[in-house]
Amino acid sequence: MPRGEIRERALVGSLVLFESVPGAVAAAQVAAIAERIETDPMRRLDLELLAR
Repeated sequence: MPRGEIRERALVGSLVLFESVPGAVAAAQVAAIAERIETDPMRRLDLELLAR
């Protein structure tokens, strides 16, 4: 499982117990989702090329 996907699974849907800066967790969640969305097409291409 790619690192971005792991980060997204860990952050999205988690229960936040403490936030040092208001909105820090939300910003990290958005960044993790964006990272997965941006890298998804390249991961699919890698898998396609490996399957050949």
